[in-house]
Amino acid sequence: MNNQFPHASPDQYFWAANGTIIRNIPELAYALEGMDPYHFQQHVNEQKNDFSTWITSTLGDGALATQLQGKDQKEHQIILLKHMINAMR
Repeated sequence: MNNQFPHASPDQYFWAANGTIIRNIPELAYALEGMDPYHFQQHVNEQKNDFSTWITSTLGDGALATQLQGKDQKEHQIILLKHMINAMR
């Protein structure tokens, strides 16, 4: 499944506050499943959305990144999973 999704190059991997290394959308969706709210808020809060920024700048998917703006952790997961399902069709 991961072959359908662009991978970040090693110098552009997303290093989450909890130590998780993320290379693509499926890995981000999986990482969010186990991420505690404290670490999620280190990346997503009123001032920023690091996941959205990374998706745009590294993976080149501005449309997906825009969908994540202003969303909470569960909404991030749902949006990413829907994106993955649609990509597999």
